[in-house]
Amino acid sequence: MNAQRLPISQSNQQQSNQQQSNQNLESGEQQREKQQDDEQLSYQQEVGQLSNPQQTTAALPVDERIQANARASFLRHADDLAALTRTTAFGWSKNHPESPLGWANGLGAPKSVNILQAHALTGDPKYLLAAINSTQFALGANPDNMSFTTGIGDRYPQNPLIIDQRITGQSPPPGITVYGPADFTLYSDYWLLSKIADDTFPSPWEWPTVENYFDIYFYPIGSEFTVDYMLSSAYTWGYLSAR
Repeated sequence: MNAQRLPISQSNQQQSNQQQSNQNLESGEQQREKQQDDEQLSYQQEVGQLSNPQQTTAALPVDERIQANARASFLRHADDLAALTRTTAFGWSKNHPESPLGWANGLGAPKSVNILQAHALTGDPKYLLAAINSTQFALGANPDNMSFTTGIGDRYPQNPLIIDQRITGQSPPPGITVYGPADFTLYSDYWLLSKIADDTFPSPWEWPTVENYFDIYFYPIGSEFTVDYMLSSAYTWGYLSAR
């Protein structure tokens, strides 16, 4: 069968259309690249301004009275948390003096962020000392002789609530800070306590709060973790290690 040939004029028109289409694609790609470059440049300029406080604050009005009130309020809160490290048995602090021990207010992560921020703001060594004291329990200076962040120290949780680790039988990844011990006088109705009561002595309700971490996979009040909870650990270790 003989191939059907297109008239020369029609063939030229198709080539012209194809060239125009290619040019349009190239033009569109160039526009997208330029837009991305512009966005990247804008981002870099914003980051540069944020990294230079003089550039950002010089053009903004500052109410010195509000600024002073905010600073005083912040430091009062930091003072309360720092004072708490001198009254707890192992020098820990909490996000609020009245918050119960358990879940995200557990003893697994040091509650040092506000205290360290006060140190950064004032340079007063009392805040640094209080922050260091508040880390000791979470790092292993506790009756269980274990840290509550995987990979830190000689003894740390082996069964955090990580499903894929449990299924694959792997060791826990480093850097996971679990909730740690909880006060079961406040969480006396927690459902798991009745499940393990026959296997503990004394009963979970009588177990000393600072010793009642059970390294059990499905023990959410102690072995669970969240990203925002671990941020306090990361912030604390990062601040102290940078000194």
